[in-house]
Amino acid sequence: MMYDANGLLLETRCFKTKRNRRHPPRKKFPVAMASGMPDPLASLRSAIDAKLRDEGIYSQLRSLIQTHTTTVDHAIDDCPDHDDRVLHTLLESDVVQQLIASLQTPSLSVPGPSSFCTPPAATESIDEDATSGQVWPVLHVRVLGGRAFVDSLIDDTAACPTTGATVDGQTCTTSRTCLRYDVAFHGQRYQSRLVPCVVDPPFDEAMAFTLHPTTPNGGVVAKWEWLCAIEESMHWTITKHVQTRSLTTDSWQDVAVDLVAAATLDWRHWLTSPHPVVHIPLALHGPMKVPVGLVNLRLDMPSVRKSTATTHDAKTRLQKDTLTGHGTQSHLYQYCKQWWAEYVREYGASYVGKAHWIRLFVEDDTHHYKLVCTFVTPLQSIHLATPSEAARFVSLVPFVRAAHVGTGRDATWHSIPAFLALGHGDCEEHAILLASLFLGFGLKTYVCMGTLRRKPASTSSAVAPPVRHVWVATILTTGVMLWEAVTGECVAASAPACPYDRVDCIFNHKSFFANCQTTELFGEVDWNVHNSALWKGLDAALIAQVRPRQPSISLRPPNVMTAADNEKLDTALRQWLYSTRRAHGLTCTKWHPNLSHYVRIALKSYEVERVFGTANADNVFFQVRRASTTIAHVECMASVELYTRSGAPRPHVQGLPRKRDRPRRPPAQAHGKCGWP
Repeated sequence: MMYDANGLLLETRCFKTKRNRRHPPRKKFPVAMASGMPDPLASLRSAIDAKLRDEGIYSQLRSLIQTHTTTVDHAIDDCPDHDDRVLHTLLESDVVQQLIASLQTPSLSVPGPSSFCTPPAATESIDEDATSGQVWPVLHVRVLGGRAFVDSLIDDTAACPTTGATVDGQTCTTSRTCLRYDVAFHGQRYQSRLVPCVVDPPFDEAMAFTLHPTTPNGGVVAKWEWLCAIEESMHWTITKHVQTRSLTTDSWQDVAVDLVAAATLDWRHWLTSPHPVVHIPLALHGPMKVPVGLVNLRLDMPSVRKSTATTHDAKTRLQKDTLTGHGTQSHLYQYCKQWWAEYVREYGASYVGKAHWIRLFVEDDTHHYKLVCTFVTPLQSIHLATPSEAARFVSLVPFVRAAHVGTGRDATWHSIPAFLALGHGDCEEHAILLASLFLGFGLKTYVCMGTLRRKPASTSSAVAPPVRHVWVATILTTGVMLWEAVTGECVAASAPACPYDRVDCIFNHKSFFANCQTTELFGEVDWNVHNSALWKGLDAALIAQVRPRQPSISLRPPNVMTAADNEKLDTALRQWLYSTRRAHGLTCTKWHPNLSHYVRIALKSYEVERVFGTANADNVFFQVRRASTTIAHVECMASVELYTRSGAPRPHVQGLPRKRDRPRRPPAQAHGKCGWP
């Protein structure tokens, strides 16, 4: 039985009178009254009731309910979720949010040594604040759904596989189209759940981002001041996923992932608002800056108390930063314009035809033109121990050539958060991510823009024109190494087998250099970038002032496969082999009981050689194969090498030789390939 708040308060007062001490009323709360002690829950409710009445909260809530019931349609009132809508409206109101923000949550930590509960990444910050007792503020972001996603009205049945179609060797039963958003901010990432692709997608999730000062003396200045110094914006990426579900597995698999829109949000607008909770509509724009939808956001920082003075100071600070940023961008553009005119005038008309290979500004996924140096940032990940592992990791990201409506390639470069959210990208995105990881290792790394020698067709003897390409160069004391970010391969710049034709410009997060050398041979290029006669560079001090820049981003840890995951992978691989062999007229497929365990020796050797560049000394795959398998089993394994999961030849960068086109190594260095194509 429930009692009114006034009734509870009246019973508590009557129980404290002298008359009712001998003959108390009937026990409404057996546990509290049997012990002869006042009920703490009733006292708490009484205090809350008095507080709400004194502050006038009840009257404000009644007016909100009255306003809601008079504005909504009467037909909606009969819906079963009408009460939930009213409750949701009350919870999102400023009255309730200000009341929640005024509450002070007591600390639940127990004094004593509890360093084992501290995450390793936060140990340094907590140790620095152990004497001051400061706790870093946490920014709470709530997504309150999306609106006006008009692209979802377009029929996507052409992109979805039909029922009964074969995808990756499995017969799909159903298909669906979903939306998902990824958020990257202050070295932290968040990925939402998949929601149906409708006009008003039901996004409803909350995120929490811990804010740390960008300068070492963040605890000396005022809190609002070092919060304003965090110039990093929140990067939002909205993706559309076309998924299918097969008969053998009950899980959904992505067939296609497309970028819907990307946007940045300056969270510091929360500091300029007098309200503790700020609602911000995030407008999304797709290709050609066409509006594609709107996402409603709610920002809150409970641990930070704002006043009228701090709000005014924060607004003044942001206005000053905006004017400074516009001035820097204008000065940068004028400087680059003069720099390019000097470059063309000094080095002759022969470089005018190559001007489109030297790009100073590129449009990003948010439809803003940025200096190419701002795309690169040093990244560190505890899950990648060596640069070779980083190159292997980047090469495993699928390569998809960026295309747009019409001929040619798309000139838009995706940022690192959007590249990781999509899970695929062009050579530019691969090179930027690999260069950022190399810079995190302390290597002198540059992103190279130039051309790649294209292999001529077998039926024609004419030399094919070179194709535009982007790769990575590391300048070491022993020489210059060139890394192909798409494949993970490394070759010396002076090697005769170098596949690159010309390098036009190189850049990283601090510098930009344009090649001034007229040599026709790539191996004769001098990589001394500090020689002004060979390389013409931009002002490094001006590059350091450019904002906004690509912030640091964290990489997720690798997934640990369980026995069930291994079983699903084995089943999917068997289904793919069945369908691939059936497509080539091989209807009889038999399985060796121990062959999968034998092949692990070869797979381990391939992975060690690919990551570390050295051969596995303990490679006995030849002996195991000759003793336990037949030629038929070797031919079965060769089919895996020939085709990808989709049954098509492996994609490769245009101009780079395919694996089967490269010269074969001696059998002693083949590591178990044994004549495989």
